[in-house]
Amino acid sequence: MIKKAIPELSIDAQMLEKRIFKLKHNEIVEYKELSKLIGRNVQKEARGYLVTARKRIENNFEGWALGTIPNVGVKRMTDESAIGIATEARMKTTRALKKARKRVVRGVSDYEELSPDKQREYNTELTHTGIMISISNPKAVKKIEAILDNSLVESPVPTAKCLEAIKKAIG
Repeated sequence: MIKKAIPELSIDAQMLEKRIFKLKHNEIVEYKELSKLIGRNVQKEARGYLVTARKRIENNFEGWALGTIPNVGVKRMTDESAIGIATEARMKTTRALKKARKRVVRGVSDYEELSPDKQREYNTELTHTGIMISISNPKAVKKIEAILDNSLVESPVPTAKCLEAIKKAIG
């Protein structure tokens, strides 16, 4: 069965969005309150409505980053804490890359039996994941930060300069 998109926003998602939108920086709204508001558990059967409300706020309004406190509620992040979103995502991605790389290496039992195209793909993927893992480790991040330190204060850094810093950091 194919799921169809619902063209209009549900009343439940609208109610959750209005409540969450009232949050001030660093303020938390508990899941209990949100569940009571719509009469259903936002951590279980009504989770989709909460996800929709959060996405709509974050995608449509500047200065809005929402986090979660496990089993407690939704928190509006401060500008400073919002920066941690990228750090957390980088760390999570690095862990996923390490696992995937290990699975690929263990999954190929006879490299010589692979076609030349598959060998090239294998080597490309391992090289690519290795580079991403290398530039994401905490020591490399600190080195990159130190190299780019003065530039970062002034404005976003051009890609070429970032790649140069990465080369210095891991080279």
